[in-house]
Order: sequence, then structure tokens, then C-alpha cells
Amino acid sequence: MGKCKLCGEKAGIFRKVHPDCQRRHDEGEKKVCALALEAIGRPEVPAALVRDVGNAASSCLLSEERKDALLIAAWEKAAEQCLEDGILSQDEENRLNTFASAFSLDQDDLNRHLWWQRVGVAGALRELVSGKFPQQYQVSNALPFNFQPKERLVWVFSAKCFEERQRTQYVGRSNGLSIRIAKGVYYRTSAFQGNPVVSSYMHEFGTGMLALTDKHIYFHCPQKAFRVAYKKIVSFIPYDDGMGIHQEAVSSKPKVFVNGDGWSLYNLAVNLSQQVGQVS
Repeated sequence: MGKCKLCGEKAGIFRKVHPDCQRRHDEGEKKVCALALEAIGRPEVPAALVRDVGNAASSCLLSEERKDALLIAAWEKAAEQCLEDGILSQDEENRLNTFASAFSLDQDDLNRHLWWQRVGVAGALRELVSGKFPQQYQVSNALPFNFQPKERLVWVFSAKCFEERQRTQYVGRSNGLSIRIAKGVYYRTSAFQGNPVVSSYMHEFGTGMLALTDKHIYFHCPQKAFRVAYKKIVSFIPYDDGMGIHQEAVSSKPKVFVNGDGWSLYNLAVNLSQQVGQVS
């Protein structure tokens, strides 16, 4: 005899849930979503509304995990709508932060699809455009970077770093016979038909920390660490999941940073490069 996964009581043979429990559960999800939508549209979330969400969840057999998952999904949807035009107003940012705080939503959970990061970067971009230095990113751990005097950190991403490299292979064919022409010589020069073929590939340095300051881009992983001044970057290449850079030095090889959120990385790097020394 199986037990109902929602109420824990006997559910009957070949059953995992009571039909009535499933109905209550589904209605509870709809109610929590409706209350979340109401709360996220407010500049302040009343304590009574927070209690209503908790009561709806408990009375409709929703677990704490499921309730939080619905609230996080509502926050992510609101964040996506706020960033649809690429601009995050101060009011929109405040409402998102107020909602997250009212329901004690964890930053890591809000960032599971990188929406917390996008919201933070969008706020930093708003500050940069207005000529102010962004204060959105708070450093919680020691960073493995040696910043220059008066250099200010803007954001840190987790990223993989790749560098474009080239390999040369010789391809072709011979006539299949080795005919001695002279001592130590077995082929005429015209018999060689192979040619060098140069191909590019991306060499992965590793996964590490990618820091953007008001002067440089820094990268650190166990295998490699370096910094690149914005003024030395000739071009930025946007990708869905990262960004590439080309440096002006002839010996420099194109690099690609993959962080899963190309929009945030590219827009922040480009804006910082254009405003080096201008933000106060």
C-alpha cells in the first residue's frame, strides 16, 4: 500500500497521491504565484502578505522547498521583464531587492540561472552611464589579484579562459617508391606533393576568477594569471555565453572568456573601457 507523497497517508494500491491532495496542491501553487506577483509589484512588501504566502503554502500541502522555488521563479520572471529593454531603473532594482529580502531568498538560489548577476550588472551599468562608480559588487573573500594603487574593483565573474593557438600539419602524398638518385638522395624535389596546413584551435587555461576594474581585466586560475589594460584591447567580441578580446600587440593571441552570461560580461567590459578614468 503506497503513501500519498503530499499528505503522507495511505493512498491505495498503485497510487502515489490522493486526487484531492493533488487538487489542493495545484490550487496552492496558483495562489502562491498570484501573491508573489502582487508582492513583487509593490515598493514595500507588507508582513501580512508574507504571512499569506506561508499560510497558502502550508494549507495547500506545499513544502518549504516548493514554496521557495515558486517565489524564486517569480523573481526571475520579474527580473527578465525588467531587463527586457536592457535598462534597469533604480525603482525596478529596489523592488526586486525588496521582494528577495522580504521572503529571505538566498542569493545563490536567485543566481542559479544567473539572473541575480544580470540584475547586479545592470545596476552597475546604470551607475557607469551616469558617471558614478558602481557599488553593487561586495567582496566577501580575499581575491588573488594585485590591484594597482587607486584601482577600483567593479565585478568578479567565474569564468573559463581560452586562447587561440595554431597547429601546423603537413599533408600530401608521395609516389610510393623510394628510388635512389644519388648518395643520400632518394627523391627529386618535384616528387614532393605535401603542403603545410595551419589550423586554429582554442587552448583552455582553466576555470578561475575574472575581475573587471576601472583600469584592467584580470584573470586568475591555478594554471595562469594575467591582466589586460582596457587601452590595449582593440576589439571586444560578444558571445551568448561569454566574450572574446583582441589585443593590439602583434604577439598577443585572441582570448575568450566563458562565464555563461555574455550579456553582463560584454556590456560591462565595453562600458568600462569607454569610461576609463571618467567615473567618480
